[in-house]
Amino acid sequence: MKYSYFTGYQAYAHMHTWQLNHRNGFQGLCHKTCQDAWGLPRMYDSAIDAWNHTPAAHRHTDMDAAPIGAPVFFSGGQYGHVALMSDKKGILISTDAPTRDYVGEVPIEYFVKKWGKTLLGWASMYNGEVLNFHSDTAVMPR
Repeated sequence: MKYSYFTGYQAYAHMHTWQLNHRNGFQGLCHKTCQDAWGLPRMYDSAIDAWNHTPAAHRHTDMDAAPIGAPVFFSGGQYGHVALMSDKKGILISTDAPTRDYVGEVPIEYFVKKWGKTLLGWASMYNGEVLNFHSDTAVMPR
C-alpha cells in the first residue's frame, strides 16, 4: 500500500499559498489542483472518477471528522468536484470558488447551494494512496 508523502496540513498549505499569491489558471482543474497539492501522481481523469475508485473503507460522510487537507468530493455534472478541507471548521479551499480561475475558501454548502452539486463526503485515500493526516511532517514511506 502506498502512503502520501505530504500531510494534510502541507496539502492545504500548498493551496493556501496559491490563494495568497492570487495565482490563476485553475478554472475547471479541481482534481488536478488537489492532486498537485498532495503531490500525488495523475491517476483518474476527474474528481468523480477518483471518488468512484476510492475503496468504501476510505470514504467518510461525517464532515465534522474531516481533517485539514482531506479531499471532499461532490457529484454533479460530468466531472464532479473536489476541494480540500481548510484549517477553518466547515470551510473548503477550492478552485473556482468564489472566483472562477482562482483558489479561494468557501463554506462546504457553497457547492450545493451555488453549483447544485451533491456532497458525497471526504476520503482518507486519494488516487490509491493512503493520506497522512496524523502529523505536520511527512513520516510515511512512499
